[in-house]
Amino acid sequence: MPRAAAAVHAARRFALSGDSHTVNGEPRHPPTRQSGRSSRGRSPPPPTRPQGRRWGRGGPRGASLRRAVTLPAVSLFSRRLPHLIPRADLVAALTRTYAAARGVDDEEAAARLERALEGRAVLEELYAALSAGLFEAQGPRTSADALLDRLSAGVEARRGRVRAAPDSPALAAVLVRLDLEIGVAPEPMRATLSTPRGRAMLEEGMAALGRHLVKELLRG
Repeated sequence: MPRAAAAVHAARRFALSGDSHTVNGEPRHPPTRQSGRSSRGRSPPPPTRPQGRRWGRGGPRGASLRRAVTLPAVSLFSRRLPHLIPRADLVAALTRTYAAARGVDDEEAAARLERALEGRAVLEELYAALSAGLFEAQGPRTSADALLDRLSAGVEARRGRVRAAPDSPALAAVLVRLDLEIGVAPEPMRATLSTPRGRAMLEEGMAALGRHLVKELLRG
Protein backbone atom coordinates (compact mmCIF):
# COMPACT_ATOMS: atom_id res chain seq x y z
CA MET A 1 0.00 0.00 0.00
CA PRO A 2 1.44 3.45 -0.94
CA ARG A 3 2.53 5.60 2.01
CA ALA A 4 -0.11 8.28 1.41
CA ALA A 5 -2.88 5.69 1.18
CA ALA A 6 -1.64 4.01 4.33
CA ALA A 7 -1.66 7.34 6.17
CA VAL A 8 -5.23 8.04 5.08
CA HIS A 9 -6.27 4.54 6.14
CA ALA A 10 -4.65 5.01 9.55
CA ALA A 11 -6.35 8.39 10.02
CA ARG A 12 -9.73 6.89 9.19
CA ARG A 13 -9.19 4.04 11.62
CA PHE A 14 -8.28 6.60 14.30
CA ALA A 15 -11.45 8.61 13.62
CA LEU A 16 -13.68 5.55 13.65
CA SER A 17 -12.11 3.75 16.61
CA GLY A 18 -14.10 3.17 19.78
CA ASP A 19 -17.44 1.68 20.75
CA SER A 20 -20.23 2.60 18.37
CA HIS A 21 -22.46 3.42 21.34
CA THR A 22 -20.05 5.81 23.02
CA VAL A 23 -18.08 8.94 22.25
CA ASN A 24 -14.78 9.05 24.14
CA GLY A 25 -16.25 6.64 26.65
CA GLU A 26 -19.41 8.68 27.21
CA PRO A 27 -22.92 7.62 26.10
CA ARG A 28 -24.22 9.12 22.88
CA HIS A 29 -27.71 9.58 24.40
CA PRO A 30 -28.59 10.57 27.97
CA PRO A 31 -29.96 7.73 30.10
CA THR A 32 -33.73 7.61 30.26
CA ARG A 33 -35.45 7.76 33.68
CA GLN A 34 -37.38 4.65 34.51
CA SER A 35 -41.05 5.28 35.11
CA GLY A 36 -42.48 4.67 38.57
CA ARG A 37 -39.24 5.26 40.46
CA SER A 38 -38.38 8.26 42.55
CA SER A 39 -35.15 10.06 41.79
CA ARG A 40 -35.00 11.57 45.33
CA GLY A 41 -31.60 11.12 46.92
CA ARG A 42 -29.94 10.18 43.70
CA SER A 43 -27.21 12.26 42.09
CA PRO A 44 -28.15 13.71 38.71
CA PRO A 45 -26.92 11.82 35.64
CA PRO A 46 -23.63 13.03 34.15
CA PRO A 47 -24.00 15.69 31.48
CA THR A 48 -23.89 14.54 27.90
CA ARG A 49 -22.84 16.39 24.79
CA PRO A 50 -25.81 18.02 23.00
CA GLN A 51 -27.28 16.17 20.08
CA GLY A 52 -26.48 17.51 16.63
CA ARG A 53 -23.09 19.03 17.54
CA ARG A 54 -20.75 18.80 14.59
CA TRP A 55 -17.27 17.61 15.40
CA GLY A 56 -15.62 17.73 11.99
CA ARG A 57 -13.61 15.14 10.05
CA GLY A 58 -11.63 13.79 12.99
CA GLY A 59 -14.50 13.21 15.45
CA PRO A 60 -14.55 14.73 18.94
CA ARG A 61 -10.95 13.77 19.71
CA GLY A 62 -9.71 15.21 16.43
CA ALA A 63 -11.77 18.36 16.94
CA SER A 64 -10.14 19.15 20.28
CA LEU A 65 -6.69 18.56 18.82
CA ARG A 66 -7.54 20.65 15.79
CA ARG A 67 -8.32 23.59 18.06
CA ALA A 68 -5.05 23.05 19.89
CA VAL A 69 -3.05 23.34 16.65
CA THR A 70 -4.63 26.65 15.66
CA LEU A 71 -2.15 29.52 15.91
CA PRO A 72 -2.77 32.83 17.71
CA ALA A 73 -4.77 35.34 15.72
CA VAL A 74 -2.84 38.09 13.92
CA SER A 75 -4.43 41.26 12.55
CA LEU A 76 -4.74 41.41 8.79
CA PHE A 77 -2.53 43.91 7.03
CA SER A 78 -5.69 45.10 5.30
CA ARG A 79 -9.24 43.92 4.77
CA ARG A 80 -8.42 44.02 1.08
CA LEU A 81 -5.91 41.17 1.39
CA PRO A 82 -8.31 38.20 0.98
CA HIS A 83 -9.77 39.92 -2.08
CA LEU A 84 -6.39 40.70 -3.65
CA ILE A 85 -5.13 37.14 -3.24
CA PRO A 86 -8.17 34.87 -2.90
CA ARG A 87 -7.91 31.22 -2.05
CA ALA A 88 -7.42 30.07 -5.64
CA ASP A 89 -4.48 32.44 -6.12
CA LEU A 90 -3.02 31.39 -2.78
CA VAL A 91 -3.18 27.77 -3.93
CA ALA A 92 -1.32 28.72 -7.13
CA ALA A 93 1.34 30.60 -5.15
CA LEU A 94 1.92 27.61 -2.84
CA THR A 95 1.84 24.88 -5.48
CA ARG A 96 5.56 24.71 -6.25
CA THR A 97 6.49 24.73 -2.58
CA TYR A 98 4.16 21.83 -1.83
CA ALA A 99 5.09 19.90 -4.97
CA ALA A 100 8.82 20.15 -4.27
CA ALA A 101 8.46 19.14 -0.63
CA ARG A 102 6.09 16.23 -1.24
CA GLY A 103 7.53 14.93 -4.51
CA VAL A 104 4.26 15.21 -6.44
CA ASP A 105 3.45 17.00 -9.68
CA ASP A 106 1.92 20.48 -9.76
CA GLU A 107 -1.56 19.18 -10.55
CA GLU A 108 -1.62 16.86 -7.54
CA ALA A 109 -0.10 19.56 -5.32
CA ALA A 110 -2.77 22.08 -6.36
CA ALA A 111 -5.57 19.56 -5.77
CA ARG A 112 -4.34 18.83 -2.25
CA LEU A 113 -3.90 22.50 -1.44
CA GLU A 114 -7.40 23.33 -2.64
CA ARG A 115 -8.79 20.77 -0.23
CA ALA A 116 -6.55 21.86 2.63
CA LEU A 117 -7.44 25.53 2.25
CA GLU A 118 -11.13 24.76 2.53
CA GLY A 119 -10.46 24.80 6.28
CA ARG A 120 -11.13 28.27 7.61
CA ALA A 121 -8.51 28.11 10.37
CA VAL A 122 -5.58 27.19 8.14
CA LEU A 123 -6.64 29.77 5.54
CA GLU A 124 -6.71 32.48 8.20
CA GLU A 125 -3.26 31.39 9.41
CA LEU A 126 -1.87 31.79 5.89
CA TYR A 127 -3.40 35.26 5.55
CA ALA A 128 -1.90 36.15 8.92
CA ALA A 129 1.50 34.97 7.66
CA LEU A 130 1.10 37.11 4.53
CA SER A 131 0.11 40.06 6.70
CA ALA A 132 3.22 39.68 8.86
CA GLY A 133 5.33 39.57 5.70
CA LEU A 134 3.69 42.72 4.38
CA PHE A 135 4.23 44.56 7.65
CA GLU A 136 7.93 43.69 7.43
CA ALA A 137 8.15 44.72 3.77
CA GLN A 138 6.40 48.06 4.24
CA GLY A 139 8.90 50.88 4.42
CA PRO A 140 8.38 54.14 6.33
CA ARG A 141 7.57 55.99 3.10
CA THR A 142 5.30 53.33 1.63
CA SER A 143 1.58 53.49 2.29
CA ALA A 144 -0.44 50.36 2.85
CA ASP A 145 -2.49 51.02 -0.29
CA ALA A 146 0.63 51.43 -2.41
CA LEU A 147 2.07 48.16 -1.13
CA LEU A 148 -1.21 46.36 -1.73
CA ASP A 149 -1.33 47.71 -5.28
CA ARG A 150 2.13 46.22 -5.87
CA LEU A 151 0.98 42.95 -4.36
CA SER A 152 -2.09 42.87 -6.58
CA ALA A 153 0.04 43.41 -9.66
CA GLY A 154 2.40 40.66 -8.51
CA VAL A 155 -0.44 38.23 -7.97
CA GLU A 156 -1.70 38.84 -11.50
CA ALA A 157 1.74 38.46 -13.05
CA ARG A 158 3.40 35.76 -10.94
CA ARG A 159 0.87 33.76 -8.89
CA GLY A 160 1.64 30.62 -10.90
CA ARG A 161 5.40 31.24 -11.01
CA VAL A 162 6.20 31.65 -7.33
CA ARG A 163 9.37 29.68 -6.60
CA ALA A 164 9.41 26.97 -3.97
CA ALA A 165 10.20 28.13 -0.46
CA PRO A 166 13.50 26.88 0.99
CA ASP A 167 13.16 23.58 2.77
CA SER A 168 13.49 23.62 6.56
CA PRO A 169 12.09 21.85 9.64
CA ALA A 170 9.81 24.85 10.20
CA LEU A 171 8.42 24.62 6.66
CA ALA A 172 7.93 20.89 7.20
CA ALA A 173 5.68 21.73 10.16
CA VAL A 174 3.54 23.94 7.92
CA LEU A 175 3.23 21.15 5.36
CA VAL A 176 2.19 18.70 8.06
CA ARG A 177 -0.44 21.23 9.15
CA LEU A 178 -1.80 21.31 5.60
CA ASP A 179 -1.66 17.53 5.22
CA LEU A 180 -3.61 17.03 8.42
CA GLU A 181 -6.49 19.02 6.90
CA ILE A 182 -6.86 16.44 4.12
CA GLY A 183 -5.99 13.28 6.05
CA VAL A 184 -2.65 12.66 4.34
CA ALA A 185 -0.51 13.05 7.47
CA PRO A 186 -0.92 10.55 10.32
CA GLU A 187 -3.46 11.94 12.80
CA PRO A 188 -1.11 11.63 15.84
CA MET A 189 0.99 14.37 14.22
CA ARG A 190 -1.74 16.81 15.24
CA ALA A 191 -0.86 16.20 18.88
CA THR A 192 2.82 16.73 18.05
CA LEU A 193 2.05 20.14 16.54
CA SER A 194 0.02 21.07 19.63
CA THR A 195 3.04 20.73 21.94
CA PRO A 196 4.94 23.94 22.82
CA ARG A 197 7.84 22.94 20.58
CA GLY A 198 5.55 21.93 17.74
CA ARG A 199 3.56 25.17 17.93
CA ALA A 200 6.76 27.23 18.00
CA MET A 201 8.05 25.40 14.92
CA LEU A 202 4.71 25.91 13.15
CA GLU A 203 4.70 29.64 13.93
CA GLU A 204 8.27 29.96 12.67
CA GLY A 205 7.38 28.10 9.47
CA MET A 206 4.28 30.19 8.82
CA ALA A 207 6.27 33.41 9.31
CA ALA A 208 9.00 32.24 6.93
CA LEU A 209 6.45 31.15 4.34
CA GLY A 210 4.67 34.51 4.57
CA ARG A 211 7.94 36.40 4.02
CA HIS A 212 8.78 34.17 1.07
CA LEU A 213 5.42 34.68 -0.62
CA VAL A 214 5.54 38.45 -0.17
CA LYS A 215 9.10 38.62 -1.52
CA GLU A 216 8.18 36.53 -4.56
CA LEU A 217 5.01 38.44 -5.35
CA LEU A 218 6.62 41.88 -4.94
CA ARG A 219 9.80 41.22 -6.92
CA GLY A 220 10.12 43.21 -10.10
